[in-house]
Amino acid sequence: MVRAVSTVASFMALAAHVSAAVLHNTKAKTTTSNCNVLSLTRMTTPPVRRHKHRYGDANVTMIQAPYGQAFLTDITFGDNVYQVIVDTGSSDTWLIETNFNCSAVSPYWPIPESQCQFGPTYNESKTISRIDNESFHIRYGSGESLNGYMAYEDVQLAGIKVRQEVAIVDFAAWQGDGISSGLLGLGLPGLTSAHAGMDYDLDYKNNSIHYSPIMATMANKHLMNPMFSLALNRGPNGDGGYLALGELPPVAFEHDFAKAPMLPILTDRSNQSTFQYYTLNVDGLVYKGVENVNYTSTVANSSTSTLQMFVDSDTPWNCLPDVHANAINALFDPPAVYNSTLDNYVTKCNATTPKVGFRIGKKVFYTDPRDMLLPMNDGSDNCISGMSGDGDGLGVLGDVFLHGVVAVFDLQKLEMRFANRKAY
Repeated sequence: MVRAVSTVASFMALAAHVSAAVLHNTKAKTTTSNCNVLSLTRMTTPPVRRHKHRYGDANVTMIQAPYGQAFLTDITFGDNVYQVIVDTGSSDTWLIETNFNCSAVSPYWPIPESQCQFGPTYNESKTISRIDNESFHIRYGSGESLNGYMAYEDVQLAGIKVRQEVAIVDFAAWQGDGISSGLLGLGLPGLTSAHAGMDYDLDYKNNSIHYSPIMATMANKHLMNPMFSLALNRGPNGDGGYLALGELPPVAFEHDFAKAPMLPILTDRSNQSTFQYYTLNVDGLVYKGVENVNYTSTVANSSTSTLQMFVDSDTPWNCLPDVHANAINALFDPPAVYNSTLDNYVTKCNATTPKVGFRIGKKVFYTDPRDMLLPMNDGSDNCISGMSGDGDGLGVLGDVFLHGVVAVFDLQKLEMRFANRKAY
């Protein structure tokens, strides 16, 4: 059952209805009205936060996170404002409901509501309208899981108000930050987690319903140019940067943008390629002064010699094929050594870091040394490497990459664009 015709395809018809100023003038420096720009708050999250994805989708290795971070922003449901996690690696926008059932993550068993560590909970507003016989269910690679119902609600984000299909969560096995009340899913329609019926046990048996996520809805209703952009700041808790809808963020950056088309990927649940994550080809990795392109992947049941990675604002590090992760981490001084308990590489926080670059299009983006060492916040002088392994799965360009760039997600052209930020 499909709620709507492919929303991604409909992006292609938007050109005649929107201004081309931002879409086609990518050489302009940051000329933006700031009307639809959200300031983000950067927070260190509890040590159990992990990269996440839906079971049954692309082959993405899950990594336990002794270090985590989240970027939060405000969103209005009905008449009330909540803080939510900004996530380009998922597509559902959801809030936690008042009097929800809280569960431990593993094994699942009831625990006090406070232990799920959410911020303020959502009370049904006068403007909400439940969708009959349609449930929300998502499980994350960390073991975290959410159940709930789908509804239409008046949602406002960065000054743009829209009637949006959202999820309201009434069961959560979650380990939160004590501030955020849910999540803002900025992803594509192929990654939504609505399901026909209310039997959660059947939710991964081909009864998924694709619907229009919030960015798609705003673009299709011509409420913004069909693109959004991110500038994520590094540093301690506090200023997290910007999410800009239909325009560029108010930060200084170089005028040269690299371009890469978004790629559909084949899921394990069907034989069709769909646009899910913001996936692109990385044309080469640069380290030891050499550009390395040797790579063999079995992503989505098909082999490729191209390094495919997706852009995820809710992953603290970059995830690379093991052959490259091993080689790069050996170049730290002292070397970053794989820790099987943490499922990540560990070195000293005063280690000298190697120079690592990602070739996208015709441009190489080098990682700032400040982003290569992630404190474990455990009282030790040990740090997690910013370059993690992912087996032979779909790689991740996480916050380690995003701290150094302005990232543009163009929903009309189905392409990603990146420009180096100036020093900050």
